[in-house]
Amino acid sequence: KPLDGGDIIADAIGPLQAIFSIGGARRAGVNAGPPAFPYHILAPADDVFSVGFEGTNEAHPVEGLQRLPHCSRDALAAQALMQMRYDAMQALPLIVTRTETDNSASLEALIGGQAYVNLLAAFDSLVAAAARLGKPARVLAVGIDLSLEDQIGNPATKFAALRRLMAQIERDMALRGLHRPVFLMTAEAGTQHLSTHPTMLAHWQL
Repeated sequence: KPLDGGDIIADAIGPLQAIFSIGGARRAGVNAGPPAFPYHILAPADDVFSVGFEGTNEAHPVEGLQRLPHCSRDALAAQALMQMRYDAMQALPLIVTRTETDNSASLEALIGGQAYVNLLAAFDSLVAAAARLGKPARVLAVGIDLSLEDQIGNPATKFAALRRLMAQIERDMALRGLHRPVFLMTAEAGTQHLSTHPTMLAHWQL
C-alpha cells in the first residue's frame, strides 16, 4: 500500500504489464463485479477504473494504481491470462487495464480524437507507475474496436485506415520506450456476406 494512500496491490515480480484498447461506444461495456485476481488486475488511479472517460473528459497521467469494481473486456482478458498462469503454478504479474472510447465514426477519426488523447495518457500512466514500482513497463496488447455503423467503405480505405492507426499507436508507444504490442480486433461482417464485406477484407489483408 502506498505510504501516501491508495489501494493495496499485490507485491508481484516482473514487468508492470498492460492491456489497453481504443474504439467506439460498444467497447466501453463492463461486466459487474471485480476480476478474480483483484490485487493483480488494476487501472490507473484516477477513479475512472478500467473504462475511461468515454470521450467526455480529458485523462491525465497518474503514477498510482487502483483495484477494479467491474470488468471491461481488457480486464476479462487479463483475468484469463492470470488464470492460465495460476493453473500452471507460475508467478502472477500486475496487469493494468484501460479502455478509451469516444463517438468517433471512423478509424481515421480515432487518430487525434479524445479517446486517442486519453489512450496516450494511459501509456504515460503505465510508464509512471512502473517507474514508481521500480519495474519495466510492457504493453501486452492494444485492442481496436468500432461499432457496425463504421462497417462501410471499400477494403482499400479500411486497410489504409487500420494501418495508419496501428502505426500511430506504435510510434507513440516507441516515444515512451514501449515495445510494439499485439493488436486485437473484432473481425465481423454484420449481416453482409463475409467474402465481400469491406471490413472483413481489410482484416484479411492485415
